[in-house]
Amino acid sequence: MKAGLLIWATTVRQGRHRCYAFALQPAIIASVVLICGMAVIGAWVGTRMEDGVLQRAASDAVLNMDHFITPLVQDLAEGPTLPETVQQSLAAVLTGKSLGRDVAAIKIWSPLGTISYSNRPDLIGRPYPIFNNLRQALNGQVVAEFDDLSAPENEYERTEVDPENWTGS
Repeated sequence: MKAGLLIWATTVRQGRHRCYAFALQPAIIASVVLICGMAVIGAWVGTRMEDGVLQRAASDAVLNMDHFITPLVQDLAEGPTLPETVQQSLAAVLTGKSLGRDVAAIKIWSPLGTISYSNRPDLIGRPYPIFNNLRQALNGQVVAEFDDLSAPENEYERTEVDPENWTGS
């Protein structure tokens, strides 16, 4: 009888362990699925937030540009470059408190891909291939993106960036 009781006790104990093992599997699977889902949703929300902040900053920049820059560049309707007095006025606006803190560099492009004005005077008159964002902007769309500065038209901006933090090629 003692042998039979010992076998029964061992079976009950093993049965209980089996029961806990089977109860843990769905919890582990659910946890893995939940963690993966949270990671995917978190990445998506982060991207959406980044896009929203970028679009908001772009909208603010467009409003400021429209208010401060547009009146000064009306001479471009008559010719490919701006008079020296207008260039000085633009430089003053860009170094002032209203735009200077928000705008690191400015390039005003002609429809042919030539820079009509830049806060770097040596860029004025340089032609570049028309890239996709410029094409969209020339068609009247507001275009904003975080630029990796690897394109040829950003060669001077690359010199202003800390080389350790720049990821371009």
